[in-house]
Amino acid sequence: EEYRAAISRYRRIFGAGSAETHPRVLVTVGNHDVGNHVHASAEHLRLFEAGVGPADAFLCLRNHSFVAINTQVLGPRAPPALRDSTLRFLASPALRDQVAHCHPARAPILVQHMPLHRVTDEACGARGNRC
Repeated sequence: EEYRAAISRYRRIFGAGSAETHPRVLVTVGNHDVGNHVHASAEHLRLFEAGVGPADAFLCLRNHSFVAINTQVLGPRAPPALRDSTLRFLASPALRDQVAHCHPARAPILVQHMPLHRVTDEACGARGNRC
C-alpha cells in the first residue's frame, strides 16, 4: 500500500505514464527503491521500472546527453543478471550512437545515486551527517 501511494504521488507530480509518454523525466534508482548491491531485487526493479521508468536510460535535452544508470546493482555482490543488464546498457552501441547524435563534442552527464567518493565506508548514521 505504501509503495502504491508513493507511485501515485510520483505520477501526480511528474505526470502519469512512463518515460515514453513523458520523455523529459529522467529518474535514477536509489537503494530504497530496489535494494543496495547484495540486497538488490529483480522484483523491486521490475516494480520501479513499471512505476516510474527505466533504471538505465538516456535523455538528450538541449544538446546535452544525460545517462542515468542503476548503480545499486554495480557492486561485486549484486545479482549478476541485474549487474550485467546495466553493464550491457553502458557498453551498448545504441547508447554510444545516442550520445554522438545528441552532441558529438560534449561528454555525457552521468545521473546516478551512489556517491563517486566517500571519505569512509562507515554507515552514514540516522541523519546521514557522518558521510
